[in-house]
Order: sequence, then structure tokens, then C-alpha cells
Amino acid sequence: MREDGTLERIDPFHLPIFQYKNAISDEQCAALREMCAMQTYQSSVPDYHGEEKVKGATQVSIDKQLLHRIPDMKEHFELLIQDISRQILRQNSEGFEIKSSWSTKSEKGQGSPMHMHKNYYMAGVLYLQDDNDLVIESPYWMQSHFLFPVYQQSPFTSNSALINSPKNSFLLMPAWMKHEIPVWQKDDEDRYSIAMNFHPIGDYGLETSWISIK
Repeated sequence: MREDGTLERIDPFHLPIFQYKNAISDEQCAALREMCAMQTYQSSVPDYHGEEKVKGATQVSIDKQLLHRIPDMKEHFELLIQDISRQILRQNSEGFEIKSSWSTKSEKGQGSPMHMHKNYYMAGVLYLQDDNDLVIESPYWMQSHFLFPVYQQSPFTSNSALINSPKNSFLLMPAWMKHEIPVWQKDDEDRYSIAMNFHPIGDYGLETSWISIK
């Protein structure tokens, strides 16, 4: 005889993906958009991929230390990551530094292929307008050896997910998380955002993995 039990989903592990809304003011956003519009850009895809893919790719600023020009804002996001590390992730971290930051520009028909930000701990994106979508790839997808047809997509079976971030928001995720910018469809405005990479500083690690980064 079947008993009526209670089924509860157990989720012992969490992905450290965070969305911080109203991270900047409208005035700051306008100033940053103006700064992004003045940057010199190149394709995010190398020339050897071919002219079609190069032209269809999101553009990135040549300047890879954009936020170093705005020390107060750079420090603002570095302190934010430190707060997340200590208060949410419960890490005994000493601090984080933005080692690289740049602006991205997508004209109509441009997007980025799936990629990750190697050499860094966390990656962040500051959004400067509405209608910002980012596709992230599930890190669990390749771990399963079974594939079933589904009648409805769910977080259990999807190989990717779309995150929409409003204007002035900040999205933070592990630098190893694969992601892509969907093709921008608007022809009346270009899409701008500021990407940044975080690296821990100070002393961290355990007995067999200790390191000191200044």
C-alpha cells in the first residue's frame, strides 16, 4: 500500500550569481554611457574567425582599465564584492581588486559567442540601459549522461538560462561561468555595458594552497 508522503527538493549547493539593482544612479549612468560612447572599439572575435563573425560580434573597448579612470566607482564595486564574500559566502577574504574593466558596444545584429573570463575569480557587468539579456550555460549540463525529451523546460533540464537585468543594475557571477550576449535587435540605440573582472588580494588559501597577492 502506498503511503502519502511529502516530497521536498534538497538544494545543498548554490551558484554564486547575484543581481544588485540600483547599483548606480541615473546621473552616474548617463555619465558612464557618454564615456562608453567616446571609447575606441574593436571586435570581441579575432580576425581568424572570418569577416562575417567579426562584424557580427559585440565590440569591446581597447581600454581594458576603464574603471581605473574612476577610482571612487572602482572602489565601490571592490567593496561590494568584499561584502558579498564575507557576509554571504562566509569567506575569510582580505579584499578584491578590479584588475581589468572595459566597455562593450553592440550595434543592431551584434552579439557575443559563449565565453568565460579565465584568470579571474568573479566577473561582473554593469548595465547602462534597459532590455539587457545575458544567456548563461548550466555548469551541470555536461555532468549528466542521460538526455530525455521534455514537455516543458525547467531548471532541472535546461542547458542554459536567460537573465534580464534592468538599467543601473550590476550582475555578478563566477568568472568560469560560460555566458553570451544575445544579438541586439534595436536599431535606434546601441547597447552599452561595462564589464569587470575581480581577483582576490592579500593572503588566502590553506596550508597546501597558500598565496599572497598584492
